[in-house]
Amino acid sequence: LKIAVCDDTKEECALIVEYTSAFFTEQGREVHIDIYGNGTQLLNPGRSMTYLLDVMMPGITGIETAARLGNGCRAVVFITSSLEAAVDGYSVNAAGFILKPVERKSFWATMERVVKQRLEEDACISVVHNRVPLKLKLERIAWFENRLHRVFVTLTDGEVISIHQKLTEL
Repeated sequence: LKIAVCDDTKEECALIVEYTSAFFTEQGREVHIDIYGNGTQLLNPGRSMTYLLDVMMPGITGIETAARLGNGCRAVVFITSSLEAAVDGYSVNAAGFILKPVERKSFWATMERVVKQRLEEDACISVVHNRVPLKLKLERIAWFENRLHRVFVTLTDGEVISIHQKLTEL
Protein backbone atom coordinates (compact mmCIF):
# COMPACT_ATOMS: atom_id res chain seq x y z
CA LEU A 1 0.00 0.00 0.00
CA LYS A 2 1.44 3.36 -1.03
CA ILE A 3 0.69 6.31 1.21
CA ALA A 4 1.64 9.97 0.91
CA VAL A 5 1.80 12.12 4.03
CA CYS A 6 1.83 15.87 3.40
CA ASP A 7 2.20 18.41 6.19
CA ASP A 8 4.22 21.62 6.32
CA THR A 9 5.04 21.12 10.01
CA LYS A 10 7.88 18.61 10.40
CA GLU A 11 6.84 17.52 13.90
CA GLU A 12 3.23 16.85 12.85
CA CYS A 13 4.42 15.04 9.73
CA ALA A 14 6.76 12.80 11.76
CA LEU A 15 3.95 11.95 14.19
CA ILE A 16 1.55 11.09 11.36
CA VAL A 17 4.19 8.90 9.70
CA GLU A 18 4.82 7.14 13.03
CA TYR A 19 1.10 6.50 13.60
CA THR A 20 0.56 5.40 9.99
CA SER A 21 3.45 2.97 10.09
CA ALA A 22 2.35 1.53 13.45
CA PHE A 23 -1.28 1.27 12.34
CA PHE A 24 -0.57 -0.67 9.15
CA THR A 25 2.07 -2.85 10.83
CA GLU A 26 -0.57 -3.82 13.40
CA GLN A 27 -2.96 -4.57 10.50
CA GLY A 28 -0.34 -6.87 8.95
CA ARG A 29 -0.14 -4.77 5.78
CA GLU A 30 3.05 -3.77 4.08
CA VAL A 31 3.15 -0.02 3.56
CA HIS A 32 5.41 2.44 1.76
CA ILE A 33 5.14 6.03 3.02
CA ASP A 34 6.29 9.06 1.02
CA ILE A 35 6.65 12.36 2.89
CA TYR A 36 5.99 15.81 1.42
CA GLY A 37 6.24 19.32 2.90
CA ASN A 38 3.64 20.91 0.61
CA GLY A 39 1.02 20.10 -1.99
CA THR A 40 3.12 21.20 -4.95
CA GLN A 41 5.85 18.65 -4.11
CA LEU A 42 3.22 15.93 -3.74
CA LEU A 43 1.74 16.55 -7.19
CA ASN A 44 5.04 16.34 -9.07
CA PRO A 45 6.60 12.88 -8.49
CA GLY A 46 3.61 10.68 -9.20
CA ARG A 47 0.69 9.25 -7.36
CA SER A 48 0.20 7.24 -4.26
CA MET A 49 -3.02 5.43 -3.57
CA THR A 50 -3.86 6.93 -0.18
CA TYR A 51 -3.20 10.47 0.99
CA LEU A 52 -2.99 11.99 4.47
CA LEU A 53 -3.05 15.74 3.86
CA ASP A 54 -2.78 18.75 6.10
CA VAL A 55 -5.49 21.22 5.08
CA MET A 56 -3.74 24.50 5.89
CA MET A 57 -0.41 24.74 4.09
CA PRO A 58 1.34 27.68 2.45
CA GLY A 59 0.80 27.93 -1.29
CA ILE A 60 -1.55 25.17 -2.33
CA THR A 61 -3.91 23.91 0.40
CA GLY A 62 -4.67 20.27 1.10
CA ILE A 63 -8.15 20.69 -0.40
CA GLU A 64 -6.69 22.13 -3.62
CA THR A 65 -4.10 19.33 -3.71
CA ALA A 66 -6.82 16.69 -3.40
CA ALA A 67 -8.84 18.37 -6.16
CA ARG A 68 -5.81 18.28 -8.48
CA LEU A 69 -5.20 14.62 -7.69
CA GLY A 70 -8.67 13.89 -9.01
CA ASN A 71 -9.92 10.32 -9.14
CA GLY A 72 -6.48 8.71 -9.11
CA CYS A 73 -6.56 7.99 -5.42
CA ARG A 74 -8.44 5.53 -3.27
CA ALA A 75 -8.65 7.65 -0.13
CA VAL A 76 -7.88 11.15 1.09
CA VAL A 77 -7.81 11.80 4.83
CA PHE A 78 -7.47 15.42 5.90
CA ILE A 79 -5.58 16.40 9.01
CA THR A 80 -6.73 19.78 10.22
CA SER A 81 -7.07 22.15 13.13
CA SER A 82 -10.17 23.68 11.53
CA LEU A 83 -13.47 21.84 11.41
CA GLU A 84 -14.67 24.37 8.82
CA ALA A 85 -12.42 22.59 6.31
CA ALA A 86 -14.66 19.52 6.57
CA VAL A 87 -17.30 21.11 4.35
CA ASP A 88 -14.73 21.81 1.61
CA GLY A 89 -13.26 18.35 2.10
CA TYR A 90 -16.45 16.64 1.09
CA SER A 91 -16.30 18.41 -2.28
CA VAL A 92 -13.22 16.31 -3.04
CA ASN A 93 -14.72 13.10 -1.62
CA ALA A 94 -12.69 13.00 1.59
CA ALA A 95 -12.58 9.63 3.31
CA GLY A 96 -12.07 11.15 6.74
CA PHE A 97 -10.84 13.96 8.95
CA ILE A 98 -8.42 13.90 11.87
CA LEU A 99 -8.37 16.88 14.19
CA LYS A 100 -5.07 18.44 15.30
CA PRO A 101 -3.34 17.94 17.63
CA VAL A 102 -3.38 14.37 16.32
CA GLU A 103 -4.08 11.84 19.06
CA ARG A 104 -3.36 8.15 18.60
CA LYS A 105 -6.90 7.05 19.51
CA SER A 106 -8.65 9.35 17.02
CA PHE A 107 -6.08 8.51 14.32
CA TRP A 108 -6.68 4.75 14.83
CA ALA A 109 -10.46 5.13 14.80
CA THR A 110 -10.45 7.18 11.59
CA MET A 111 -7.97 4.89 9.83
CA GLU A 112 -9.93 1.75 10.80
CA ARG A 113 -13.04 3.24 9.21
CA VAL A 114 -11.13 4.39 6.09
CA VAL A 115 -9.54 0.97 5.62
CA LYS A 116 -12.88 -0.76 6.01
CA GLN A 117 -14.71 1.57 3.62
CA ARG A 118 -12.06 2.38 1.01
CA LEU A 119 -9.09 0.04 1.14
CA GLU A 120 -10.45 -3.45 1.77
CA GLU A 121 -12.08 -3.96 -1.59
CA ASP A 122 -10.71 -6.80 -3.66
CA ALA A 123 -8.34 -5.83 -6.44
CA CYS A 124 -10.23 -5.85 -9.71
CA ILE A 125 -10.15 -4.58 -13.27
CA SER A 126 -13.03 -2.97 -15.15
CA VAL A 127 -13.80 -4.57 -18.52
CA VAL A 128 -16.61 -4.49 -21.08
CA HIS A 129 -18.04 -7.88 -22.12
CA ASN A 130 -20.98 -8.00 -24.57
CA ARG A 131 -21.46 -4.25 -24.05
CA VAL A 132 -21.87 -4.78 -20.33
CA PRO A 133 -19.33 -3.26 -17.90
CA LEU A 134 -17.92 -5.85 -15.48
CA LYS A 135 -15.49 -5.80 -12.61
CA LEU A 136 -13.27 -8.88 -12.72
CA LYS A 137 -11.35 -9.76 -9.58
CA LEU A 138 -7.67 -10.07 -10.41
CA GLU A 139 -7.48 -13.35 -8.52
CA ARG A 140 -9.94 -14.84 -11.06
CA ILE A 141 -7.82 -13.92 -14.10
CA ALA A 142 -5.40 -16.56 -15.41
CA TRP A 143 -4.20 -14.66 -18.51
CA PHE A 144 -5.05 -12.26 -21.33
CA GLU A 145 -4.68 -13.18 -24.98
CA ASN A 146 -4.71 -10.77 -27.92
CA ARG A 147 -6.06 -12.61 -30.98
CA LEU A 148 -7.76 -11.43 -34.17
CA HIS A 149 -8.00 -7.82 -32.96
CA ARG A 150 -9.84 -8.96 -29.82
CA VAL A 151 -8.75 -9.54 -26.25
CA PHE A 152 -9.75 -12.80 -24.59
CA VAL A 153 -9.56 -13.27 -20.84
CA THR A 154 -9.08 -16.79 -19.55
CA LEU A 155 -10.32 -17.13 -16.00
CA THR A 156 -8.95 -19.52 -13.40
CA ASP A 157 -12.06 -21.73 -13.72
CA GLY A 158 -11.38 -22.16 -17.47
CA GLU A 159 -14.08 -19.77 -18.69
CA VAL A 160 -12.97 -17.50 -21.55
CA ILE A 161 -14.60 -14.14 -22.15
CA SER A 162 -14.10 -11.70 -25.00
CA ILE A 163 -13.74 -8.06 -24.08
CA HIS A 164 -14.00 -4.87 -26.09
CA GLN A 165 -10.86 -3.12 -24.94
CA LYS A 166 -7.33 -3.03 -26.25
CA LEU A 167 -4.70 -4.93 -24.31
CA THR A 168 -2.73 -1.70 -23.90
CA GLU A 169 -5.75 -0.11 -22.16
CA LEU A 170 -5.96 -3.00 -19.73
